[in-house]
Amino acid sequence: MTHQPRVLLRTAVDPEALLDHQSVRDQQVHRAIARMLEGHGILSFGEGQSNELLEAIACLRGDSKDAWVSVIKALYDLNRIDLDLTIPPLAETLLSDSPADTWAGLIDLVVASEAHATSCGVEADRGVRSFEMTEVTLPYSVDAAPAVRAAGTIGSFQARTHRSDVAEQLLIPLARRSASVKIIDPHILEEFIREDNPARHVEWLLRVLAAELPPGAHISVLGKLQRNWPDAYLGDAEARTAAMIGRALSNRCTPITVDVHLVKHTELQNRFIWFSCGHSYDVLHNFLPLKEESIGREMRFARQAPDVAITTLELAKKLERAGGEQMRVTHCVR
Repeated sequence: MTHQPRVLLRTAVDPEALLDHQSVRDQQVHRAIARMLEGHGILSFGEGQSNELLEAIACLRGDSKDAWVSVIKALYDLNRIDLDLTIPPLAETLLSDSPADTWAGLIDLVVASEAHATSCGVEADRGVRSFEMTEVTLPYSVDAAPAVRAAGTIGSFQARTHRSDVAEQLLIPLARRSASVKIIDPHILEEFIREDNPARHVEWLLRVLAAELPPGAHISVLGKLQRNWPDAYLGDAEARTAAMIGRALSNRCTPITVDVHLVKHTELQNRFIWFSCGHSYDVLHNFLPLKEESIGREMRFARQAPDVAITTLELAKKLERAGGEQMRVTHCVR
């Protein structure tokens, strides 16, 4: 593929690809597709295609069927199932002379049956063919597809990378699919409060997310008030924080809520960003490099395993509920 790697892949699944793999030995094939979809997929359908896929799933048995039922439910809950009436019929397109032109801008990855894949030039020993904007893969080659492999590498940004690359490759596609984002960092506003330095990294993050999140979205910014800070440090910090959020949301026209909540009594040490579309990351080492147009040092977003992501969400909810000494600022666009 010649275009920029995507962290989420618009994926179409040929129902006949499932029917090619109905034996007990094929369970691993179905699990691999389901794992890829839950990790990086946006399951995309044209008119009537969802029913065709559901009918194919109904023909499966045992673990193969369970894998599909589970991933369909997960993708629905994660807002990663699309019905796009401009997507043409899969079989018809796979048999055409120019499938790449037909799918350009609509589909990143097609999981095709053996017959349909062969018709558009996929060699059985390779299992994948890359067109200009779309890849066609056989079911057993999903993990080897370049687009899938590239999606799994997104998150490492070298020093002097423009922060817009961080936004375009990671933050924006995940924000578009999320109703909620949680930014967690014990020192997220420390310099802003203690030294009255501009929180340019936070303001930029909020501006990027607010430009893409859907109506009614919610952003939590969660951190720590250092225990040895005198009250004088706080001073007008709440008012300045509210003003900073207001600037970040100045171009937002649809409803959104941003909560900043800093608490004293927490053992929080690490940095995370959590998206409700199913992606959660350790941020190494913090968000500060985002304060400049060109990040000053390497920055890594390390994808968390599902069980760790659940722990991160539980931590965020605990911080949101925390009482005691705290600073809380809420800003809404209605």
